[in-house]
Amino acid sequence: MKTKTKTKQKILRVFAMCILFLGNSHLMAQTLPNSTITQSVCIGTEDYEIVPALGSTYTWSIIDQNTTAPPLAGEADISPFIGDWYIQVDFTIPGTYVLSVTEQDLNSCQGATVDLTITVNAGSSSTHVVTECDTYTWGDGVTNGDGNVYTSSTNTPIFTIQTVNGCDSVITLDLTINNSSSSTHVVTECDTYTWGDGVTNGDGLTYTSSTNTPTFTTITVNGCDSIITLDLTITASPDPFAGANDTICEGLTYTLSGATNTGNSGAINWTDASGFSLGFSNPGILNPVYTPTISDIAAGSVTLTLEISGSAPCPPESSSVTIIINANPTPGPIWHN
Repeated sequence: MKTKTKTKQKILRVFAMCILFLGNSHLMAQTLPNSTITQSVCIGTEDYEIVPALGSTYTWSIIDQNTTAPPLAGEADISPFIGDWYIQVDFTIPGTYVLSVTEQDLNSCQGATVDLTITVNAGSSSTHVVTECDTYTWGDGVTNGDGNVYTSSTNTPIFTIQTVNGCDSVITLDLTINNSSSSTHVVTECDTYTWGDGVTNGDGLTYTSSTNTPTFTTITVNGCDSIITLDLTITASPDPFAGANDTICEGLTYTLSGATNTGNSGAINWTDASGFSLGFSNPGILNPVYTPTISDIAAGSVTLTLEISGSAPCPPESSSVTIIINANPTPGPIWHN
């Protein structure tokens, strides 16, 4: 707030006036009667004085020009400061006031009243309400805020500037800080993964390999960013191939040498058309030897299935091969001619 007179300045001033008074006892105690003197001040305590004459007494009064009556108690109270020639007026209400002083000398003669018209201006106060995400810098530090950076909600900072009438304008910052959020979307998928719809819950892209770098930003209910990071593990499915269909003769075994797996390796299991693995030399390897059963020979073919289990979350994959079994020729009897 504006301070009109420092205590030290007042003491020096009084001391100087006392010296002046001792040097000239005929120093006049007032300005010209009825002269037009005006002043503009701000709400607060103001000092007023008159050069005292030896033996004179001074009577002060104040009128509110709006009501043409003395102001109510507490609106513009006069308090003696040094004797009766130096006073303070505590202005709490803006308006126009007339401060008057009358001198009565040693001979009980009363001089003309000297008036001072005082315009009291009000300062202003306001609240700057702000909602921001994460951080907020209030103004430039000179004209519109203290220039500080705030990272949490607060309603205590104030900033004071001068209004056009020279009085204080006190601004209070009422700040709400909402925090952005971050999260990680952890996913394990087989072969490919499409992340979200591209609008609300992911970038909508399809990924075929593991990654932990994609991010997607949405707006939370409080208007701040919600940043989601995709942590994706892609597991390859098995890709078995039982081999090309083939033909053998009755009574022969068949080596499944054409079987391959170009995908993820897992547990291997060969089965025949009945779901059994009895005809295989080792149903748990990729290229076993199969011995056709009597039923296979009678049927003239057999379908063999290769199944390879996947690593979670991938399911097993399978492939089949059909082996045609040709019956051996049966020669007729040998006749003797």
